[in-house]
Amino acid sequence: MSCPGDVFYSWDAHNHSGDRGVCGIAKSQAQATAQLSQALADLAQGATGIIRLTSLDRLAGAYNYGRVIMRARHDESGVVLVGGG
Repeated sequence: MSCPGDVFYSWDAHNHSGDRGVCGIAKSQAQATAQLSQALADLAQGATGIIRLTSLDRLAGAYNYGRVIMRARHDESGVVLVGGG
């Protein structure tokens, strides 16, 4: 059972080969965007990341991961936020 206030934004970033990455969860999309951008900047060019809507199922004690709302990448121009899913 999730409640209306239990909406979060989960994010993850990984390098091009997929052997190094980082993830997190934030209460606001702006906070998730800032954290994802920093994580991508810390990874080498070619790194990619996403932000998804996430809810907390209090009965199961687990997160339910929803649709991707933003994609991002680190390329030669820096961190580029690509937009929705």
